[in-house]
Amino acid sequence: MSQLPRFCLSTPRLHLRSFAETDLTALVAYRSDPEVARYQGWPRPYTAEMGQALIDEMMDKPLDVQGAWLQIAIEQKESGVLMGDCAFGVRDSRGQQAEIGYTLARSFHGQGYATEAITRLLQYLFDERGLHRVHASCDTQNAA
Repeated sequence: MSQLPRFCLSTPRLHLRSFAETDLTALVAYRSDPEVARYQGWPRPYTAEMGQALIDEMMDKPLDVQGAWLQIAIEQKESGVLMGDCAFGVRDSRGQQAEIGYTLARSFHGQGYATEAITRLLQYLFDERGLHRVHASCDTQNAA
């Protein structure tokens, strides 16, 4: 990566970072996969225009906007491949509660990457942002 993204967290195997223009192809590919999109709320089919709009929005979004949903790219350190994304949105007026979510390309399922990414995101939210509570929802049909 040639320049430091405005948001970057690391784990032993991952970089959680701001989206970049170069992420478009991989983003559209995993968000277009019916098995990946099955429990998500985005429209289908997921088009390149939708992916570009998301990247543009996330690249321009300030990190501390109350109520805003911030999507964060999950990149495999070793390969530099975009594997998916995780997200958070601060949901209360005092900035102490957030909602989180994540999506991974199917080829990365079942390898502990989501756990690793969300563990680091939670560490950031609690330790660095000072949140007191984080909420996540899961469809009961989603065995992941």
